[in-house]
Amino acid sequence: MKKKEVIIMGIIFILSLSIGIFFRGSSFFSKEKEYSSSNISDFKGGDYIQLVYIGSSGCGYCNDSLHKEIANLSNRLKEYSIISGKKFYTTGISTDVNTNQGIDFLIKAGNFDEIITGGGWYNMGANYYIWDKFQLEGYVPQILIIDLQLDVKGSLNGILDITRKDSLLEHFSSLSELKDFGYLEISY
Repeated sequence: MKKKEVIIMGIIFILSLSIGIFFRGSSFFSKEKEYSSSNISDFKGGDYIQLVYIGSSGCGYCNDSLHKEIANLSNRLKEYSIISGKKFYTTGISTDVNTNQGIDFLIKAGNFDEIITGGGWYNMGANYYIWDKFQLEGYVPQILIIDLQLDVKGSLNGILDITRKDSLLEHFSSLSELKDFGYLEISY
């Protein structure tokens, strides 16, 4: 090889290497799915607006039209929480027995900070939100908007205790109820 060819090949190699290093971890090369709707990373607690969606892949009413409305509602609530000085948190609960089926189902409704699936009607999400906390009837779909306060007591080594206070702001059980809500009733 001639000296000129070696230099050109060296430059191409260095450029290729630097482009790979520059874009490493960027979304350009990443194929990872984004499942979270917000970035809850401070674990300091505070005031939240929480959206809870409870559904099942076997429910005919839990369809793509409903999932689209839930995604729209999630975006509006996220905007509202920012304007009102609160954090935003989403929970997707599937009453499917099969966890993989439940995850696949919930992903169709958008991104969630927390997903609870498996165990059918016995899972912890259904138990807490339907029967324990809000004394609702057991059916799907259910969409809850919750005013949530988390008081976190910590130490240098981590979280010692979390006190949760939540109150139900809105409850929807159908696509028509969700559409009637119209998102415009959320006043800024």
